[in-house]
Amino acid sequence: MKKKPDRFLYYRVSALENEIFDSMAYFYDLVPEFRLPFDRVGRKGVERYLQLNDALLQLARRVWPGQKNNFGRLLYFLYAGLGRLFVAREDIRRYWVVTCGEENYGVIDREARTVWSGHKEMCPGDLIFVHRTAPRKAITDLYRVAGNPFLDPYWGWDGFKVQMERVGQLPDIPFSDMRQDPVLKEWGVIRRQFQGVIAEPVPHRVYNQLLERVPLDLRARLGLEPEAVAVTGSARLFGSEAEFEEQVVEPLLRKLGL
Repeated sequence: MKKKPDRFLYYRVSALENEIFDSMAYFYDLVPEFRLPFDRVGRKGVERYLQLNDALLQLARRVWPGQKNNFGRLLYFLYAGLGRLFVAREDIRRYWVVTCGEENYGVIDREARTVWSGHKEMCPGDLIFVHRTAPRKAITDLYRVAGNPFLDPYWGWDGFKVQMERVGQLPDIPFSDMRQDPVLKEWGVIRRQFQGVIAEPVPHRVYNQLLERVPLDLRARLGLEPEAVAVTGSARLFGSEAEFEEQVVEPLLRKLGL
């Protein structure tokens, strides 16, 4: 029977797994512990996890000899080091929307800076619209990403946190109004009625439409400018390629019997 490791590293499958293994492949020739016979662990990969666990513990003993507990170092190395190395970033300004439950209203109303659930592709300087879920059900505030997102493997939701700083309060943009807007009503977030939204990208066309509901003097004070948007069809209404494929491409293929 294969010997099992005496101690086990907490490893969160899926959150940054692609990036972690892409990074290990990049350093394959330099770090012998990264020479694993698989390129993912997966949700049912118990044996692969055990091999990865053993390899990382061996790496820790080699790199930090004499240290009694290297689990914290390994987690930081995995999620803040390897996990961030190959995160795809686009050289464009991005916008996001996050949700805020009633129990967190005090934080949004008072704090100039706070740590919130984030998304791995957020970049410092990105703007974040805050949507309150009850009782107002409206976009009410604007924040700015103030640091690189980081993965806390013990955190709920998608595991990512980000520091954000308050830009200012917006006039309420109620969900009921967005649902009637000819552009916003086609936004995937609105179609889902904000169900399951933690942190999602805001397409530029949607961002421009949201700006139409912000007074010009406030837009000038907050430095909000519309984005140039080409007329490229309905794909601009979706926050990501995956969302566009799920809601447009896949139904079309099913209709064609493919």
